[in-house]
Amino acid sequence: MSCRPSLHDIVAQLRALLVLAAEEVPDTAKTNLARRPRQPHCRARQQRASLMESLTRTIDLHDMGEYVFVGWGQLVQ
Repeated sequence: MSCRPSLHDIVAQLRALLVLAAEEVPDTAKTNLARRPRQPHCRARQQRASLMESLTRTIDLHDMGEYVFVGWGQLVQ
């Protein structure tokens, strides 16, 4: 499964979780299986957000503008 599921896949997975959540005593195994496809996508988003936060701190720490930072990155490559 790709880390970028289609919107249709996301809706189907969330509906499956809603059905499981409506049960009086939700089955833990079924719930974990229904959640599993979303985890790689969420993890990838968290990693990208962490990278962007780190880049922002670096720009602020060195008191440089975004364009200077991008230019520096191109020089390094």
